[in-house]
Amino acid sequence: MKLLSVNGSPHKEKGNTYTIVKAFLRGAKKQGAEIIDEIFLQDKKIGYCLGCFMCWIKTPGRCIQKDDMREILHKVLEADVLLLSTPVYIDGVSAQTKTFIDRLIPVLRAHFTLVNGHCRHKMGEKKMPALFVISSSGFLEMDNFEPMIESLKRGCLNLYMEYKGHLLRPGAHFMRLKEKYASEIDVVLKAAEKAGEELVKYGNVSPETAEKVSFPFCSKEEFITETNRLWDLFIQSTSKK
Repeated sequence: MKLLSVNGSPHKEKGNTYTIVKAFLRGAKKQGAEIIDEIFLQDKKIGYCLGCFMCWIKTPGRCIQKDDMREILHKVLEADVLLLSTPVYIDGVSAQTKTFIDRLIPVLRAHFTLVNGHCRHKMGEKKMPALFVISSSGFLEMDNFEPMIESLKRGCLNLYMEYKGHLLRPGAHFMRLKEKYASEIDVVLKAAEKAGEELVKYGNVSPETAEKVSFPFCSKEEFITETNRLWDLFIQSTSKK
């Protein structure tokens, strides 16, 4: 399996999302996955989609913008699975991730067709990879992921991508509290690694493994108290700079 990792967190390797991604990739490699590349969108120059339709009319399959998305799209089309990781920002993906998704439209063509009774653009010559999503949220409730996941699933329908599933980590900043929640963090990281193994070996991740990545470390009351304490510490340290 050829796997391409695209990370939309502005914090890149230091972000909460990458904690899960790193463990997942470790598991995938154990099962022989070829990691084509690890791309951090924050480091790339990717312009917003201009809505000019030139990738359908003048240069089919290629955007007229000469930026990093040309090389990235080439790698996307090489992959069997696109591992897309993003934090939840205002019930959706990060701005970096949304720009990346919008710039995938050169794989489509202008003319319409019916797919399962629904109007879609026709697909171009190249086959898109399947999609697997890893996401983190600062809130504790799992329903904070629902709008984003629904949007990504709908995007898969438009881009002719198979949706392979997701790993979701609520209250993700608690993954940094290694002394207080050492055993809980260990469970999450081992499950994320196992998820990478399962995807490569079986083509999907079991619900049991995904649930272990998402389980809450504590009560909501404790979560709020500890989170506010962390914010106070961060605000104090930042104000001294």
